[in-house]
Amino acid sequence: MLRIHSGFVTLLALASSVVTGVGPAQRPVAPAGVVLVVDAGSPWAKYRDINPAIQDASPGSVILVRPGTYGPIWLNKGLTLLADPGAIVYQPFIPVIEIHDVPAGQTAHLRGFEVHASSFGYKPIHIHDNAGHVHLEAIQSPFRILAERSRQVSIHNSTIEGGPPLEAID
Repeated sequence: MLRIHSGFVTLLALASSVVTGVGPAQRPVAPAGVVLVVDAGSPWAKYRDINPAIQDASPGSVILVRPGTYGPIWLNKGLTLLADPGAIVYQPFIPVIEIHDVPAGQTAHLRGFEVHASSFGYKPIHIHDNAGHVHLEAIQSPFRILAERSRQVSIHNSTIEGGPPLEAID
């Protein structure tokens, strides 16, 4: 069963941390199976960028990304990131999406992102050092994807420009 992780639940978690003595420097972690929502266009959203939601999510959680422009994604655990149409990830120089160190038995699944990068020959999506499965679906990227030292990478229903979609290095 999936549950929406709302700001109200977060406030309760923060309030209980004061009672139990957990310090404010510790971020509450959403349990597996929770849905976190990222919305760059809402001033009331708990998550206005993707990486803080990734940091708070436990493996098995889902992150819904509303339309908007977001900074780069760094993913290192088994999460599902589902982008609404109009969700754009942009970074001019470093990898726009980096998926690394996903543990065995976990799947990192990204669906629906539009990737914007500004350098030809540059691989805006870099997948490396994964024992788990990496699955990309309905991704739009101006350049190829670089995958190295990863056990299982799958790409479905995606538009990858600039030559063969995947450059794989052992």
